[in-house]
Amino acid sequence: MKKLVVATLVLFGIVLVTGCNSSQSLQEYYIDNSENPNFISLDVPTSILNLQESDLDETQLKAYQSLRKLNLLAFKKTADNAAEYTAEKAKVSAILKNKDYKELMKLNSDYGKGVITYLGEDDAIDEVVIYGSSDDKGFALIRVLGDDMNPAHIMQLMQAIQKADYDEEALG
Repeated sequence: MKKLVVATLVLFGIVLVTGCNSSQSLQEYYIDNSENPNFISLDVPTSILNLQESDLDETQLKAYQSLRKLNLLAFKKTADNAAEYTAEKAKVSAILKNKDYKELMKLNSDYGKGVITYLGEDDAIDEVVIYGSSDDKGFALIRVLGDDMNPAHIMQLMQAIQKADYDEEALG
């Protein structure tokens, strides 16, 4: 009986230790920093796009209906917060190196560097993360949240959005 109790306790301890993930998720990072004065945080509903569903073709409509919302978190770098900028940039990089995030594209321009990653399957994406940083200006994280988003359909939707009359006043 003692051996059974000890074995059960050891097994429970192993499950408890391996089940706890000490790394921070991107969602937790957003929540932790949404009130930080160095950050700008916005949650943008898809309704701001002001798309008329009747004007979309079937593929664009599917893509539009797969979107839920956009989250923006930006860190504005100043001379006073340069050390915090470096620390926060390292935290974001560590989160995005998680094996669950699949890299879609790297960006490198005169304005800064960036990466686009996603969570989910190639044809059923649940979250797209666009991360860009500039050592002069700061960094920005944009999360595009949805359900089973298809990258090919999203590209067609982007074309429709460019033609749309989105609500600039609501965005402001």
